[in-house]
Amino acid sequence: MMINITLIILIVTSLALLAYGIYRKRRHESRLLALTKEMDALNGRLPAMEQQKSEFVAIVSHQLRAPLTTIKGYASMILEGSFGTISSEIRDAANKLYLSSEKIIALVENLITMSQIEQGKMELSLRPQNFVDFIKSVLTNTESKIKEAELTLSFTIEEGSESVLIDMDEKKLRQVVLHLLENAILYTPAHGTMKVAVSTNQEEKRIRLAVSDSGIGMTDEQIKALFERFDLAVSREGEISSRVNHPEGNKVKTVSFGNKAPGIGTYIAKKIVHTHHGDFWAESGGANNGTTFIVDLPFAKGI
Repeated sequence: MMINITLIILIVTSLALLAYGIYRKRRHESRLLALTKEMDALNGRLPAMEQQKSEFVAIVSHQLRAPLTTIKGYASMILEGSFGTISSEIRDAANKLYLSSEKIIALVENLITMSQIEQGKMELSLRPQNFVDFIKSVLTNTESKIKEAELTLSFTIEEGSESVLIDMDEKKLRQVVLHLLENAILYTPAHGTMKVAVSTNQEEKRIRLAVSDSGIGMTDEQIKALFERFDLAVSREGEISSRVNHPEGNKVKTVSFGNKAPGIGTYIAKKIVHTHHGDFWAESGGANNGTTFIVDLPFAKGI
C-alpha cells in the first residue's frame, strides 16, 4: 500500500509539473507572439517616422538658410567697408561673424543633402565642365584659409588632364571638394603641407583628384567609420567616438576619433560622388602619417 501511495504521489506530482511546464511554455509563446506583433507594428511605422524626420530636417534647414545667408552678406559688406570705415575691433568681430555664418551655412547644406539622400530625392543637374578649371576655382576660394592655417599647398596637373570634361552638378561636387580641402586644413598642424593632384587614365576614360595632407592621419577602422552614417558620442573627457554597424553580424562597434568630430561630410561626399558614377576612398599610413582622399570620376559622355 505504501508503495502504491508513493507511486500515485510521484505520478500526480509528475503530471502537475508537466502541466505547469506546458502552461508556462504556452504563456511564454503567447507573450512572444504578442511581442513579435508589437515589433512588426513598430517596424511598419519606422519608414514613415524616418520620412517625417527627413522632411522635418529639410524644412528646418531651408528656413535657416535664408537668414544665415543674410547675416553672412551683411558681415561681408561690413568687412568690405560698405558702411564706412570701421575700427579693428569691429573688423575682428565682423570677420568672426562671417566665418561662423559660413560654417553654419555649410552645415545646413549638409543637412539638406542628407535629407535628400534619405528620401531618395537627391537630383543632379549635370552638364559637361572642364574638371581642372573647376578645381582651380574651388582652390581660389580656400587660399586664404590655407594661408591662415600656415600650410604649404602644391597643385599638380598631369599632362593631358587640362582639357578633360566631366558631367557634373557643380554645386554638389563643389561641396565634396570643399569638404576635402577643409578637412585637410583642420587636421594638419601649422607648417604642414597639402597636395592637390589631378591625373587621368586615358584607357579607362577616368579622371582622378587626390587631396593629401601631412596631418594626424587615421587608422583603418577610422577610415571605414568615416564612410558610414554614424552617431557621435562625446565622453566627459571630450573624446569623440562613433557607433557604427560592424560588417559582420550587424554588430555595433565604437571607433574613437580623439577630440575632433569627423561629422557627416565624408558620408555625404561619398553619396554625391557615387551619384556621379564615381569612386571615393581614403588612404593613410596611420597616426601622424597624413591622409589622402581620392575622387575618381568618368569622362563626360561622348569623349
